[in-house]
Amino acid sequence: MNNLEKGLQIAKISLLILVGLILILWLYRKTFGKYKARKVPLPSGGNGIPSYSDGTVWSPLRSVEMLYYSMFGNSDGRCWEVTGWGTDEESIFLVLGDKTQDQLAAILNAYEAKYERDLIADFKSELSGAALSRVLDYFPFVTA
Repeated sequence: MNNLEKGLQIAKISLLILVGLILILWLYRKTFGKYKARKVPLPSGGNGIPSYSDGTVWSPLRSVEMLYYSMFGNSDGRCWEVTGWGTDEESIFLVLGDKTQDQLAAILNAYEAKYERDLIADFKSELSGAALSRVLDYFPFVTA
């Protein structure tokens, strides 16, 4: 066996080891790396969630999608959005501004269940200063 064949053999083994390590890391993240949503109880036991005249109950899903889009762009998983960079603070305040404490708790729970991310941590990473303080004031029932 000459040096070229030995080099190819070593390269094949190295590639197999690398693929194996990547597979192990992927399996570990799939099994143990999931975010555990905190499931905040509704402050007034659900009395603050409105019903509409047609009998349907308010759902947090549209608000959750709007919050995610305001911070990270399109919710289809793309990290770069053509429409612009940065966080749309105005949209965040429009979503949160007219909600009851029960609705805010429902939004927090739905966001964390849908995206497997911590909403409060996302606010802290995307906002700062007065905007962050104002957003956190909406969630006094969340501890740590």
